[in-house]
Amino acid sequence: MHGDILKRVSWRVVALAGAACAAGLLVAGCSPDSCGTRPLATYDLRPLDDSSVVWSFQGSPSQTIRVVPGHTAGSDCAFENSGKISPGLDGGADFVQGYFALRCVGAGAGAFNFFVNSLGDFRSWSVGTSVIVAPPDSVGADYYPNTPQQAPAPAGTCNPAVHFDDIALTVTVETATGGAAPYPTLVTDDFVRTFRLDFDTSTVQPRGNDGAECDLPFAAQVSLHLTQTAADYTYDPRTPRVVATLRERSSSLITGPATW
Repeated sequence: MHGDILKRVSWRVVALAGAACAAGLLVAGCSPDSCGTRPLATYDLRPLDDSSVVWSFQGSPSQTIRVVPGHTAGSDCAFENSGKISPGLDGGADFVQGYFALRCVGAGAGAFNFFVNSLGDFRSWSVGTSVIVAPPDSVGADYYPNTPQQAPAPAGTCNPAVHFDDIALTVTVETATGGAAPYPTLVTDDFVRTFRLDFDTSTVQPRGNDGAECDLPFAAQVSLHLTQTAADYTYDPRTPRVVATLRERSSSLITGPATW
């Protein structure tokens, strides 16, 4: 049921809902006083300076856009991460849920947002290279051809949301120090994970909101260099309880490589 809902809403709508919750706005009439608090463990990912997106629009010369942290793209691709960790039941493995997004501006040819659902538990990753094949609806983009007007795209064009089912994500872990610690400590003091994540949208046939194949008038090669340390894992025993967003309600769709 949740998958059907997610296929029919654009990434930007979900992102705005998440931003409202993060800003502490009231959701469905719920305030921290009326809803109470809950323990919450989160993790962050940070892009390094050599992260980039190379894209071409309808056969035009390719452009390289750098990736920067933040929520507003400007002339770059803004990288935003949301990750949560819940304790496992009866001593089982922790439940790790999250996604990251890239919000890019295409130099007058429109704007596009990429999203990748959870890659799994980074704490268990070791040095090496692996290829993850993305399940349906787990990697996608929104495309707005005439930003800021956002006029309708031509017939047959993916608009606004597109999914890259079965796209190959190449993950190369460069640094893997430390590991997981019992909840709520989350990680060891020496924890570091630094890895590269690469994918190319031109390698798969995009599908639109209705599940049918559609044309996307641009192709992008995404090359992310990401890192996290122990400081990126936090635990707050008294986080204001708010109504979850659609993406928070969905299950993790990608599991990371257990061995390399």
